[in-house]
Amino acid sequence: MSNDFKISLLKGKDNYAIWLIDIRAILRSKNYWNSSLSDGNAEVATAAAAQLQQAKQAATPPATPAAAPPNQAVIERRVRREWQTASEKAADVITLTLHADVKGKLHEDDFNDAFKMMTHLKELYEPSTDTEFFMLMRELLGLHYADFNTTEDYLSHLRSLNDRITRTKVDLTPEKRALLTLTMSLPSEFEPLIQVWSLQPTPPTLDEASRQLMEHQRRHSQDQGVGRLKPNHLAMSSLTHSYCRVCSKRHDPAACCKCPSAKKPHPIERCWKLHPELRPEWTKREPSATATANVALAKDDGISFSAPRGNAPTWGSAFTM
Repeated sequence: MSNDFKISLLKGKDNYAIWLIDIRAILRSKNYWNSSLSDGNAEVATAAAAQLQQAKQAATPPATPAAAPPNQAVIERRVRREWQTASEKAADVITLTLHADVKGKLHEDDFNDAFKMMTHLKELYEPSTDTEFFMLMRELLGLHYADFNTTEDYLSHLRSLNDRITRTKVDLTPEKRALLTLTMSLPSEFEPLIQVWSLQPTPPTLDEASRQLMEHQRRHSQDQGVGRLKPNHLAMSSLTHSYCRVCSKRHDPAACCKCPSAKKPHPIERCWKLHPELRPEWTKREPSATATANVALAKDDGISFSAPRGNAPTWGSAFTM
């Protein structure tokens, strides 16, 4: 069934929106879509009333009272069976489009009732409006032309994302803009954390996201300090080895890339070469003012004085004791 209609199996929140569009088209083509939208109580009552009215109009005229009047209860039971049959068939169609992991999260009753199944799937995988907007905007801003086979594919996907963003009717507030910028600027090592945010009913605020990032960094720094890395932190093991904005290479930010042989390691934020304004005053004095004389005893018990940097003449055995 899924191959006939070329529908991708529902695997989770990532493809729920696309899957919903496809399964709706399939169920509509079979006149089963309405069975997935309601428990049928209102529809059965309306249909039974209409059929009862039709039966009364088609009944034998009053001149022949021998004909039995239409039975409302019988009509309602028949309409209910028809609705239930359609709901079961719709559930069967939906089941064929679900990944095994998704099926494992459903209840037994869901597989016999399309409305129950769709309601449960919606609770599991439908993102909130804000979360959907957040993830769609991130995908839109991350598009790369080189990732598509043709220009038509690229433009088609761009239009599709733009239309879906428009339908969310969410405004890009300063808070959402800042959070979006944060997630777009984080390196790939933070992808697990971003995925956690995408699974939440609503995206975190900028303050919440910032606290979570700082907490990850604090934990990782503590583990690094004692020389061990806990297994549950392996996914975030690059927090202290991110890409350097100076040399564009990955290294420990506590080690300055401009001074690899420095006797006193320091981060790039405190490097005197990169930030001359941080250099202490005593290092800015003229060489002549900071130079000191070297005194040594000569072999002949004389004393020799020498001034470094060639700023003064050298006397060898200038004074004899």
